[in-house]
Amino acid sequence: MTKLTDTQLVILSAAAGRESHAILPLPKSLKVNKGATTTVLKTLIKKGLIKETPAARSDEHWRKDEAGRRIALTITDAGLAALDGGPAVSPSKRARNHRGDASKENTPFRAKPEPSSHS
Repeated sequence: MTKLTDTQLVILSAAAGRESHAILPLPKSLKVNKGATTTVLKTLIKKGLIKETPAARSDEHWRKDEAGRRIALTITDAGLAALDGGPAVSPSKRARNHRGDASKENTPFRAKPEPSSHS
């Protein structure tokens, strides 16, 4: 499972809540400088949790490519899975897992038992 910082969680959570799954604009509650933001976003790209996509005119972009085209960022299926606390799954498998299986959605979280410390 991917370990995420608080900043990464805030960014991914905000994107997951948007219909477009856009990373930008970043939440106003995030108090990080431009250099730190760039580092966090590059790390999320490297981990495969967000990806670069062509930006529409109305989209906020994060950079321009060599040809001057605007590039936006969106959360990936792996990023969504990381928020769920589970391993990344393919979109088709995710769809199968969520179809008609309401019992799993309402299952309460159970912590793993601590290993016994018998000596």
